[in-house]
Amino acid sequence: MLYRFENVRKAYGPKEVLRDATWQHNPGEKVGLIGRNGAGKTTLLRIALGREEPDGGRFLKANAVRIATVDQALPGDLSEKLHDYAAGAFAELHAMESEMRRLEHRMAEGDDSVHDRYDALSHRFENEGGYDMVAEVEKALSGLGFERPDFDRPLSELSGGQKNRAMLARAILSSPDVLLLDEPTNHLDFQAVEFLEEYLARSRKAYLVVTHDRRFLDRVAEEIVDLENGRLTAYSGGYTAYRRQKAERVLSATRAFEKQQEFIEKEREYIRRNIAGVNSRQAKGRRTKLARVERLERPQEDGTSVDFRFDAARIGGRVFLRAKDLDAGYEPGAPIVRRASFELLRGERLAILGENGTGKTTLLKSLAGRLAPLAGSAVTGHDVSIGYYDQELRDLDPKRRAIDAVWDEHPNETEEAVRSYLARFAFRGDDVFSPIEGLSGGEKGRLTLAVVMKQRHNLLLLDEPTNHLDLDAREALEESLEDFPGSIVFVSHDRAFIDRLATRVLDLRQGRAVLMDGNYTETADARADRRRKPEPAGAPGPTRSEETTPAARPEAAEAAAPKPRPRRPESPDDKELAKRRRRIKALEEKIAALEGEVETLESRLWEEALTLGPVASHELSKRKAARKEELDALVEEWARLSEEAERAAPRSS
Repeated sequence: MLYRFENVRKAYGPKEVLRDATWQHNPGEKVGLIGRNGAGKTTLLRIALGREEPDGGRFLKANAVRIATVDQALPGDLSEKLHDYAAGAFAELHAMESEMRRLEHRMAEGDDSVHDRYDALSHRFENEGGYDMVAEVEKALSGLGFERPDFDRPLSELSGGQKNRAMLARAILSSPDVLLLDEPTNHLDFQAVEFLEEYLARSRKAYLVVTHDRRFLDRVAEEIVDLENGRLTAYSGGYTAYRRQKAERVLSATRAFEKQQEFIEKEREYIRRNIAGVNSRQAKGRRTKLARVERLERPQEDGTSVDFRFDAARIGGRVFLRAKDLDAGYEPGAPIVRRASFELLRGERLAILGENGTGKTTLLKSLAGRLAPLAGSAVTGHDVSIGYYDQELRDLDPKRRAIDAVWDEHPNETEEAVRSYLARFAFRGDDVFSPIEGLSGGEKGRLTLAVVMKQRHNLLLLDEPTNHLDLDAREALEESLEDFPGSIVFVSHDRAFIDRLATRVLDLRQGRAVLMDGNYTETADARADRRRKPEPAGAPGPTRSEETTPAARPEAAEAAAPKPRPRRPESPDDKELAKRRRRIKALEEKIAALEGEVETLESRLWEEALTLGPVASHELSKRKAARKEELDALVEEWARLSEEAERAAPRSS
């Protein structure tokens, strides 16, 4: 055992956060801790770190267990250089190395009495990685997004996000018995997240990670602990396995509860009918037994559940947004994004990707008309209106109440109607009258989404819409946006969110925007290839016609490379056949994805038949039917094109 929560209770005023929370963390266990916003995850970590005491129950920790975490602020001397700060994780090895240097000096002076001590110390230094620690420091700092020139910078010059990454580097390098991480991916770009995933997955040490990143949990967690209604429940496997197991547990618990309720009602009916009759003794006996039955609890729905239903008031034309040679930035002559060009059609969902500082938010603001282009243009299509979600949540007036955020835009609606609407976003009772300035980040995020959803725009520009949402709310948002009939341009660090929604990716690197077909996973190789190759100076962004050619793909780049002997010029038939085959390949990928989605929907309808209400079941059935119809159309197109390609192949040879 490393540590154990034993019937722990914790309350803040009238709000009980932890209620009989029991769970034990053992050596080597890799655990993800999840729960809704405000469920008490950070409270648990603070108790484990000794920074808070439980109101009841016990927290037990094994002797000499070393626990490391990432603090809110850098401790110590901020004039210390970044590399030296990170290397401080190896304090014991540094002390060993200093002792070895001292002993070497004595041996050089002819003192042979320390020879055995030096050999033992040198052997231990090597076994514990002393000769690798400089390389490990550089690997960790580089993996978490620092450049080599940053290594000699004092901590005082680092940004807030960089300081957080510096603390994370030191924490993972310290190799504690157990590492406690609270949202470690918050300040990391995709490359750094993937480095941290790899580091933790290969680690033999125990850790407990709080995160809303589902892909991260699937990669690094071998157990998920769910904090719900103040209690802890453990599930084996990563996040995907947890979702399946929890659905099964809730279904089983619901059935058991309903079966017990049916039994209790039958017993009560028998007692009522016979308590005063000839079977009075039997009735009294049953009443005594019934009183001893331990009552099961009905599985409770969390009070912060949300109900997103994005819709559009207008259909819009074919082209929703057209960017042409768009320079985005804040200083004339110094654009952050240069000459971005693309068209967004109705129904398309474009994810803007790039490392931190590449201008994702800047570009999105320019597309939304909130930041004037430095050059070029961004124009919406016919009958298109823009709804914008600001990740900083600055569109809310902090001096107003939560209800006013919606009511001010829709003054003709009744208070009852607005309150009913806000209840779908977990604002219930007097919560709707709370001042906006006093709301948490998660509450402000839900309120901003409520405002945007109510406006019913057909083009959504969303800047990190999942940042302030817990896992259940993220999945609810994804489901609604999947069914949204308009178009979406979004920035997100949530790879699962991108994979589920994006049909195309706009990859930003060194100021240049390159458009690619696919989602995060499907474009991973092409984006990695861009990182390996230097961008030509002043290179323009792609137009739609340029990006739909296969030139951006690795296999196409290989095909376009110079060959030792000339190739036969392509005929019009060759080009048409190649185009048809590319479409066939794209169809096969989409068909496979849709088949998986239909199967998932069918599984949900079957597994959750008793827990889904009639409205939810109907909506799920409609979604399945729509996906099935889409799948049938794609299969029909695939069959037609495959037959045409087969007929055309002999003519092109």
